[in-house]
Amino acid sequence: MPLPLPALFGKYQLLAHIAEGGMADVYLARLTGPGGFEKRLVVKVIRPELAERREFCELFVAEAKITVALSHANIVPVYELGMVNGQYFLAMELVDGPTLHTLVFDPRRGGPLPPPFAAYIMEQVLRGLDYAHRQGVIHRDLSLANVMCSRDGEVKVVDFGIAAQVHAQRLLAGG
Repeated sequence: MPLPLPALFGKYQLLAHIAEGGMADVYLARLTGPGGFEKRLVVKVIRPELAERREFCELFVAEAKITVALSHANIVPVYELGMVNGQYFLAMELVDGPTLHTLVFDPRRGGPLPPPFAAYIMEQVLRGLDYAHRQGVIHRDLSLANVMCSRDGEVKVVDFGIAAQVHAQRLLAGG
């Protein structure tokens, strides 16, 4: 169940519940600082009912460790792994735009994506995945909902929650 909003969550102010997954809720958040400093970002909070289960906490921490090591224009960066009131959270970049699922299935669009636009999106997704694979990381949950498309044309892969790290030599050898 999402947290009541708006809410102060550690140093972040949670503004809106924007998504939910199998083990976490995702919030639009704001970080403020001295002199009027303000940054909007996303805070992904492990669900309270799962926060006491070691295996879910280990998966959540593993996602943070995997994703924070990935630095690529087509992968959403993780800024912080933290804990507030016994709940792990990740602070991540806010991508200002819809998921690929929304772009493909939004009835207001009235049809399929134009082929050049679809090809551009796929190229960007594949660039991010290629980078991750070269780092020994396999996403394992790539879906239309895990691809974000910014209003400025950036395409980013999100949610490495069930990613697997593999030995790079095994990956390149096809085994």
